[in-house]
Amino acid sequence: MTPRRLATTSPAASPPRPCSNCPRNWRRLPPSRGGGAAGRLSPGQVGKWLALLIEKVASRYGVTISSKFAAQAVPVIGAVTGATINALFTDFYQDMARGHFTVKRLEHKYGFEQIKSEYAQLMGKPLAG
Repeated sequence: MTPRRLATTSPAASPPRPCSNCPRNWRRLPPSRGGGAAGRLSPGQVGKWLALLIEKVASRYGVTISSKFAAQAVPVIGAVTGATINALFTDFYQDMARGHFTVKRLEHKYGFEQIKSEYAQLMGKPLAG
């Protein structure tokens, strides 16, 4: 089976074409017409959908891409996305841990009640408990 090639066109040379496989108002589809289907796709279906999306975006920018290459790019895109999300979560929880253990160190050094009262004074409201 030979890979399918998309036509190469310059984005400036032709007006944007709507996706031939997509309904005109795809963002406003009710669930009865498949609007909520994205969460119910199997991993294989998601891979095929992403490969089609990559092909459509590439053709929009005038790049010729084969179906095989688009399908091979799906795991790479997933890996980059996963690494980015992991880095964001790691950074967030490192900041939270740094703050938590700074407060714990201060509580150990000066006592829980004093740190609690100083925090309440900084925030401008009394704390319960």
